Amino acid sequence: MLVRPIRRYNNLLCGLRSYSNDAIRDKRFDILFCGSDSFSVSSLQALLGAQDIWKSIHVLVPGEQDVGRGGKSRSRHVQIYKSELGVYAERHGLPIYTVPKEGIRAFVPPNPFTSPNPTSLLLTVSFGHILPSPLLSLFPPYHRLNLHPSLLPKFRGAAPIQHTILTGVQTTGVTLQRLVERGKGIDAGDILGITSPENVCDSDTYSTLLPRLAIKGADLLVETLRKVQDGKAESFKQDEKEMTRAPKIRKEMGRVKWEKQGAKEVERLYRGIGHQQSLWTEVVFPNPLSSPTSNTTNFSSRNLLKSQDVNQSNEDSPSQPDNAISISQSGLTISSKARDDDAKRQSSTAYILQLTSVQLAQKPPPCPEAKPGTVIFLRSRSPPVLLVKCALHSSSMSSSTQVGSSLRRSSTSTETTTQIETTDIMKTGETPKGKSSENSQLEEKGVEGEKKLIDSIEKVQGVKQTDWIEIRSVKPPNKPERQVGEWWNGLPPSVRAGNEVRFV
Repeated sequence: MLVRPIRRYNNLLCGLRSYSNDAIRDKRFDILFCGSDSFSVSSLQALLGAQDIWKSIHVLVPGEQDVGRGGKSRSRHVQIYKSELGVYAERHGLPIYTVPKEGIRAFVPPNPFTSPNPTSLLLTVSFGHILPSPLLSLFPPYHRLNLHPSLLPKFRGAAPIQHTILTGVQTTGVTLQRLVERGKGIDAGDILGITSPENVCDSDTYSTLLPRLAIKGADLLVETLRKVQDGKAESFKQDEKEMTRAPKIRKEMGRVKWEKQGAKEVERLYRGIGHQQSLWTEVVFPNPLSSPTSNTTNFSSRNLLKSQDVNQSNEDSPSQPDNAISISQSGLTISSKARDDDAKRQSSTAYILQLTSVQLAQKPPPCPEAKPGTVIFLRSRSPPVLLVKCALHSSSMSSSTQVGSSLRRSSTSTETTTQIETTDIMKTGETPKGKSSENSQLEEKGVEGEKKLIDSIEKVQGVKQTDWIEIRSVKPPNKPERQVGEWWNGLPPSVRAGNEVRFV
């Protein structure tokens, strides 16, 4: 009578032991993967190839957004933005969820993440949302991870790759850290893994640096998750003394501050944020309908670089502010506006201009007295370019190099001539080579004279000016992007003739 119940009890115990052993052996995770861009796509792709790590992967992405212009023609210009991660996950048949319009706090986790589970793992990779505490509490503390594209504690925040380029650092990398509640700090969790340093080149942009970091980060993620599975993962705290921040990129960051930023800073700004936020400036030129008081001097290209026999007349006269310089068939023209601020506002036209192609000027013109924001239009280049003067920082030139060039003017009753004295452009104690009256004087006019003017700075040994940038394309308000030659030709004829365009 008692044999059959005992056998049944033994069979039940054997079944429970078998189920328990299988559960212990199966260390694979149920992963809630939160991300958005191509950086997160690389990590998800690596996880899909490492099936020993996961049982299931559920993908959470930002909600779809309208991008483009609104207004009456909104339906024709607005497009729906879908995250790259969402498109990739859909292609591979993974369950996808989106952040509600009300925000991440309104997100309801799906099964199996509705209650705490030792096999649940929360992973954020370039997600763009700060996760609330109720969502974090559904995962074990050691299973809340974030893959961050910097060598923490450097560049904590929403835009680490952009700020890596903006600041000009030489190396970067990727860090796998624990997610902590917002009150403990953004990106302030303990570090589980960190990649070897990745060199940042002088030519790197956001779009060239991100793919390299994405590959490194994906490898680090898979390697570290296997250690977490085996209970071999180690962590260490971040050094708060080394912490720097990388805040979100906003529109105002794209404005070029010509009086404060050097050419290298402007060029790094373009490489770092140009993919998402155009650089922009305010362009100002005299109103063609007004006749402001101005002082315009035209200089024949024949006499621009005569380094000997410099005419000393008007030497003590102060240079006028707001110089605008242009080189044309007739030579170099320098215009000086003499008006107070109120008069400027009344007699000038100003609008916002986006700078869509920016690089360091390889052959800056020898115009040492040009003010930041001065614009030079070079028609001889193919295609034409704009050169714009930036703030001259001490780091732009060698400490042993002194630039003492001065622009001298001499007037007669019939014409005005300028010469640029180069006797003071030299290293301390050295004499410039190849400097003579015959070699420095420009004999050609027009385009050939302009080319020789630009090349002349290379004849002076030890001087390398980096306070000019080169712009090849721009975008005026409510108009498509265009080459600078087309934009320049669209300015009023009197403005082009007066050469008084400035960036402020």
